[in-house]
Amino acid sequence: MYQGEQIQAMRETRMGKLVLGSGFLWSDLVCYSIGSAIGLLLESSVWVNSRVMHTRRNTEKHLMKKGKDV
Repeated sequence: MYQGEQIQAMRETRMGKLVLGSGFLWSDLVCYSIGSAIGLLLESSVWVNSRVMHTRRNTEKHLMKKGKDV
């Protein structure tokens, strides 16, 4: 972990400590990986759902133009 004077001064503040942390554990990487995977799954599920809704809307509009009941 970088230990420069400016970074150390920032770590002495509450916000600096929350953002930069005060130490490093290898187990943190496991937590970061799990959090990233969860975020990716949530984002991809939102993206897929938005594509499905977009397709449905376009299909309904197309059918309405042809005079078919939806």
